[in-house]
Amino acid sequence: MDGLAPDFGQWLRKQRRQAGLSLRRLSAEVGLHFAYLSQLERGVATPSEPVIRRLAAFFGDPQPDRLVLSAGRVPETLRQALSQAPEQAQQALQPLVNGTSLLSPSTASRELALAAWRITARRNPRLAIAAPALLAPGPALHERVSPSESPGVTGELSRMFLTSRPTGERERSQTSDGVKDTDGVEWLVVPGMRVQTSGLGAAVGTRPEAVVDGDLDTFYWSERAPQAGDFIALDLGAEYPVAGVQLFMGSFTGEYARPADYVYSGIVQLSRDGRSWLTVGRLVGLPEGEWRFTTLPARYIRLLVTADQVYWVQIREIRLLCPAGSSPQRPVWLCLDAARQAIARARATLAAARRQFTPLDEERVTRLLQQANVAVRQAQSLYQRASERPGLDTTDQNQARDQDVRKAAGQALVWARQAQRWAMESRPVEVRAVWVDRSALLAGPQRLCQLLDRLAYVGVNCLFGEVLSRGAAAFASDIAPPDQQMKERWGELDPLAFLLDQGTRRGMKVVPWIWVLCAGYDYEEGPLLAAHPEWADQAVDGAIVAPPPSGTAWLNPVLPEVHAFFQALATELWSRYGTADLHLDYLRYHEESIAAYGYAARARQTFEASGSTDFDAWRQEAVTSLLRSIAHVVRKRGGQLSAAVWPDPVAAQQEVHQDWLAWLGEGADLAHSNPTDQHPLLDYVVTTNYTADLEEFQHRIEAAAAATQGGRVLQGIASALLTPDELLQEVAAAAGSGALGVCLYSASTLGKGSLEALGEGPFRSPALSPLAEPAESIRTLAQKWLNQWNDRVRQGFVPEPLLPRLESDVRQLASALATLLQANGPAADQAVRSQQAVAATMADFANKLEDELTVLPGKGLSKKAQAACRRLAHDARFLSNVANWMGGR
Repeated sequence: MDGLAPDFGQWLRKQRRQAGLSLRRLSAEVGLHFAYLSQLERGVATPSEPVIRRLAAFFGDPQPDRLVLSAGRVPETLRQALSQAPEQAQQALQPLVNGTSLLSPSTASRELALAAWRITARRNPRLAIAAPALLAPGPALHERVSPSESPGVTGELSRMFLTSRPTGERERSQTSDGVKDTDGVEWLVVPGMRVQTSGLGAAVGTRPEAVVDGDLDTFYWSERAPQAGDFIALDLGAEYPVAGVQLFMGSFTGEYARPADYVYSGIVQLSRDGRSWLTVGRLVGLPEGEWRFTTLPARYIRLLVTADQVYWVQIREIRLLCPAGSSPQRPVWLCLDAARQAIARARATLAAARRQFTPLDEERVTRLLQQANVAVRQAQSLYQRASERPGLDTTDQNQARDQDVRKAAGQALVWARQAQRWAMESRPVEVRAVWVDRSALLAGPQRLCQLLDRLAYVGVNCLFGEVLSRGAAAFASDIAPPDQQMKERWGELDPLAFLLDQGTRRGMKVVPWIWVLCAGYDYEEGPLLAAHPEWADQAVDGAIVAPPPSGTAWLNPVLPEVHAFFQALATELWSRYGTADLHLDYLRYHEESIAAYGYAARARQTFEASGSTDFDAWRQEAVTSLLRSIAHVVRKRGGQLSAAVWPDPVAAQQEVHQDWLAWLGEGADLAHSNPTDQHPLLDYVVTTNYTADLEEFQHRIEAAAAATQGGRVLQGIASALLTPDELLQEVAAAAGSGALGVCLYSASTLGKGSLEALGEGPFRSPALSPLAEPAESIRTLAQKWLNQWNDRVRQGFVPEPLLPRLESDVRQLASALATLLQANGPAADQAVRSQQAVAATMADFANKLEDELTVLPGKGLSKKAQAACRRLAHDARFLSNVANWMGGR
């Protein structure tokens, strides 16, 4: 049945009206978007079985099976009974005919029901609501808290009378600083405010502190759907008068746009002691709202969830209102504070660059810092002058002065950021890659060209184009099913051919990026599994689609048919587009801690036949075996093969059975018949090091670096979740680790601020890519290193006892460099040997110098000389990594 049977829609409308609920109120109670409920009632959407059972349970309907059938669905248990024992169909159907139920509401998994609701709304474009006006909920629902909602409320607070004003009863003006009302209410700005959640976590690197940073473009995202009793709370540090609360939830643009991710059923509460709470507002199913009330003293403010819901939660900002003149700081203080913090970061970056002998234009950086200091002092003076005359100046005078503060602080911020970026090293050789995701391709050819122009302008030299994802191909394939959305957007044009052509024209290496074992997404199995359902892997409970939060479907890696599919796909990419390079994603199992996969019937049979007793090791080998099949095709064509991997190699093995350390060092050279000619299965890996926590990011880098002596690693960075300053910190940390470079996720979410930061900072100078120009990269690094060595010796920074031990390595490097400079024609084989010699020589040099640095400080070596030697060792290690990568191919 394509549409919704009228009976179900009529039933839902009748139940809702009898309960006296509006669509918005029902939405808040059950955690489902009101627009979707309206579609159900009107018969223009078909609910899943878990949705029907949830609604039946909410309204207390005793016969949920009949509702499932009325909506054109066959109850799952009945479907299984019919498929397993068709001859007993009559007996299975009889209970339904008699009005009894085969199933109880508890049969359906609550978590799967929540997931189905959440994704049903997201798939429907009519639910992608536009961001509403800043303030549009109408009269606020202010009420006293009931004992059932908060038993700890004190009698004193509960007796306080809370008033509400319809929006139309006041005049409002919105400034870039926030709320300014003619009735004397303004934004409460409290430095040092703390944010806490009830164990909601923070998804993919977001931070709870983003809800009070004054920026509506940043957000906090929970890592699960909230349940009744969950909260996010603000601690002001002391009591302040609070007269209102503004709440901004959901996001509407970018890769992580989730217009339906907000709290549907909840209350806004205040407290003086963190124990007794007073409700001042109730959510009414909208992503944004404001509640006004008589001024109350409060130190704590919280958003308390009152019912389980299906969506996760994104909160962009929680703003507090107070009587005019009672905020400890005016909103423009946020601009001033941002400028001061930027100056502090620039100073720290400059100091670190000096300590680490980072090449930089110190005169320019110093001049920019001086200009920033002058501007911020001017802004501080203007701000202080206004603070010393509270209430004496007119509103226009205060606004004009604040505008001057904002202008001066803004200029200081610009100069400070430029100073910090120019104090960062811009390496002459490194991979600067970006994942060109499906969303970027779906933007179409014109916008893709504009994006590529921006990426080329800031120095990006490598692109991974997402051309097979969710079990569908974004290119003209005879092997994989087509991505229908991509076909509709691009028409007769081929996205991959277009990307290869336009990227190459701009000097960027373009590598096709394909999903391997993940074939379905967002609780859909995807077209590949629809065409080949026998290829599906299964979880331990028999499920094909994984439970929340992922909702993914997976291929069975042990099947010869799956191996043949990806071999044919790699062959097709080479024959049709002339590119043998390939970048693999989801070359792994599903996360073990969420849902253990590998239990499809043919997988179990293969494991039992293998004689293995270690299921985890067997699954690791199953993934590696599939990689061998793909590598066989890629190597024959001389292509480079890479894969996105979990950043911690130990966690990768344990959680997703991905043994990527072995992939970097295991396997015979499949391009030649000589079995003794060893060649790694992968040329390099790209870690998915996605976190906004710099300390955690560095910890993962160290784990990967300690395990991969060859350094054939690109550090993947979730640029979409980082501020420009945080992005620069992670790029610098990756460079300091000796990685070949970085890869940013993703092209569709790289904003103007991030691109400017990269273009002025670590990407400001063009860089050779070791992936595209390996020989020239080694020559450039070797010559640069020899010049640096000579400078340090001339400056007296290399201690005399070390010179005889190290100079032999330097002579070997100079000899190898001379060979590399003559690498054309007959000298090619000798050049390859020279590259391997460079790798070994520089690794040996770095080891010697690092060993000596552990004992030399006690022998009177100055701190500056120590820093100079550490820089020599670091650059020698990076040169060794690049040469090792090329020599190992």
